[in-house]
Amino acid sequence: MVKILINVNELERRIAILENNNLVEYYVEKSKVDSLVGNIYKGKVLKILPGMDAAFVDIGLGKAGFLYKGDISFKEHFENNEDISKYFNIQDIIKQGQDILVQIVKEPIGTKGVRLTTNITIPGKYLVLLPTLKHTGVSKKITNKEERERLKECLEKFNNEHEIGFIARTASENVEIEKLEEDKEFLLKIWNKIKNKYKNSKAPKLIHKELGLMFRIVRDFYSLDVDEIILNDKHDYTELKNFISNYLPKFKNKIKLYDGIEPLFEKFNIEHEINKLYKRKIWLRSGGYIILDKTEALTAIDVNTGRYVGEKELEDTVFQTNVEAAKEIAYQVRLRNIGGLIVIDFIDMNEKEDREKLYEILEQEFSKDRSKVKIQKVSELGIVEMTRKRTQEDITSSMIMPCPICEGRGYIKSPETLCAEIYRTILKNINLYKNKKINLVVNPIMAEKIMEEEKDIIDLLEKNFNINLQIEATDTIPIESFEIDLY
Repeated sequence: MVKILINVNELERRIAILENNNLVEYYVEKSKVDSLVGNIYKGKVLKILPGMDAAFVDIGLGKAGFLYKGDISFKEHFENNEDISKYFNIQDIIKQGQDILVQIVKEPIGTKGVRLTTNITIPGKYLVLLPTLKHTGVSKKITNKEERERLKECLEKFNNEHEIGFIARTASENVEIEKLEEDKEFLLKIWNKIKNKYKNSKAPKLIHKELGLMFRIVRDFYSLDVDEIILNDKHDYTELKNFISNYLPKFKNKIKLYDGIEPLFEKFNIEHEINKLYKRKIWLRSGGYIILDKTEALTAIDVNTGRYVGEKELEDTVFQTNVEAAKEIAYQVRLRNIGGLIVIDFIDMNEKEDREKLYEILEQEFSKDRSKVKIQKVSELGIVEMTRKRTQEDITSSMIMPCPICEGRGYIKSPETLCAEIYRTILKNINLYKNKKINLVVNPIMAEKIMEEEKDIIDLLEKNFNINLQIEATDTIPIESFEIDLY
């Protein structure tokens, strides 16, 4: 049973997906920031990068978007729909200064601009329109062989009629042909509007804006057994109700306005789960724990037994900890929306059979994830490499910022290191400081540690160089910094 909770205030819109009253997905949309994924633009090619088979495209966002050769539709450039991109360089396909229709497939991440494609996709209620590809496909989540064949036959008919591609979404299962026809016509109208606006606009220009987060979430969960959609905001309730009445009538009687005194997320007891998203260490019920560390290239997850000592032999303790960790990892990756390369360091298991069982459990747990996941086998060292499709930054990136003191390292200089640095600085300028009174200004935390743990260094400086060293503590100086004043 699925519930969608939408909590709105003046600063943000928060959306929680609950399965059996457990939080499984969480999204935050700042009031002043709209998602860019799915938006379609008339762009202008700024620069070709032959060495990378890519190009920078201006779409009016300030920072240029990045377009790889592999993301360029060849249908627009060649009559044959065959993938012949390997025979051409990017400069053979597009030229600097030309106009081009592109769609954003990835949000800007870190210092990188948006990722672009010319393979446009326009999602509908039951179908996805692929106007630049003559391709048909059926959602993998539709497993009934006869139903897959029925949908494929229907899509091939659409394909032959219009010379463009379609994908049947999960929501299309067992839907009448007439409904699929209606959705097809709706999507074709959108595509015709996009083509007309492209023709009559000057680059760079936003041509088509994807639905907002609230509408996308409801649309994407249309095929699931959604029990309730609960909002706490009258304006959003009215907007969503109109959208549902016109587009998703199945949900018409499931949308409710929450008017309770207790905050919506507190009512469903999920605020404490959201607060865990800030944590690097996640404790397991058995007493073990996992550590999640994010780098620019990948996310590393470490599994530890912690306080868990087991009830049988060591091998059983290790396996049980790894199994519990695998379930929590799948949950945390989905909840935090972690994408890209993920490396998991499980506790070493000697038995090959245990490693195979753990792999099966991982696959089973990640099968609940709506994003595409690919998992490698567990190595002899207990290492698992996996990838998860990423379209935007993980949820914690929008909730936290690098520490201005440690600059994201997660560590600060020890008192010993800072004292050694102070000592070297004084020695370097000894002719300036010798036989003088010196005021050493440090952060109160470091001042206390220096006086307690590193007093010998202070005594050494005073004795060897006849320096009168006073320590001043002030909150205005960063914890890793110091100042030396003469008086």
